[in-house]
Amino acid sequence: WLWNGAANNGEGGYQAFNQNPSAESQKVAPIRGFFVSAAGTGTFSLTTDLQADGVVGSFARQTEWSKIDLSMSADSQSSETEIVYFDGATTGWDNGYDSTNWSSGSFQIFTSHVDTSTSQNLAIQSLPLGNFNDMVVPVGVNASAGQTITISVDTTNWPEGVNIYLEDVDNGSYTLLDGQNAEFTTLLDSNESGIGRFYIHTTSNSLGDEDLALTDVSIYASSRDNLRILGINSGQANVQMFDLMGKQVLNASFNGQSVNDVKLPNLNTGIYLVNLASDEGTVNKKIIIQ
Repeated sequence: WLWNGAANNGEGGYQAFNQNPSAESQKVAPIRGFFVSAAGTGTFSLTTDLQADGVVGSFARQTEWSKIDLSMSADSQSSETEIVYFDGATTGWDNGYDSTNWSSGSFQIFTSHVDTSTSQNLAIQSLPLGNFNDMVVPVGVNASAGQTITISVDTTNWPEGVNIYLEDVDNGSYTLLDGQNAEFTTLLDSNESGIGRFYIHTTSNSLGDEDLALTDVSIYASSRDNLRILGINSGQANVQMFDLMGKQVLNASFNGQSVNDVKLPNLNTGIYLVNLASDEGTVNKKIIIQ
């Protein structure tokens, strides 16, 4: 983390930096101070091999990546967070490629892991490139009642045909954040603190203010012990899971919300069949437990 005096409309703040490919050209000036997070005591060495002349080498291996810069503003306050997609990243904690917030502020926007087995407030979240339809990013907001907040996005190397929507669970809306309508604005009736109201959806489908159609349901294992179901936003639903021999390994019900997580039993690695039934219809899908 480095101090950025220009952040937050000149009031300053700590900005996170890590090893994700979008930060390839970022460098720390001589004598500039910074903080690092370590797992324990030890020696942190800066060798001459790390010195740079300020010019990005033309022979460096280029890594394909895409990025969303997500920002929130209200009055004179502002806060930013990054979501970076590249091969090799995961939906869980990627040491050196995910960065937590330096501190938790009363006005702040951040994200939390797509994989619910870990949960931290992230200034930078790294995610695998591709499979955009299967990844819904929880967005955390800290802000006070009575504030009119504006959430906007800026993208770099963003794939054509993949839309970015901000879901507001409180009013059931999906706002397309693109070049023509790149902002979401709302007046907060109560204090917002943390995860639960806002989510980023990246999808090649079109989402309306109504519930997602059952044909747009996504089902996948976000971890070995968690089945994630997206697209059932209300009503009662039942999910059953079978191995390839036809043996039932899961039978669970849930009340639909933006992100539905169902705890899985201890399963062997392999392919499983999932049957999901709701008031809107049924869907069957194969998933892989790795």
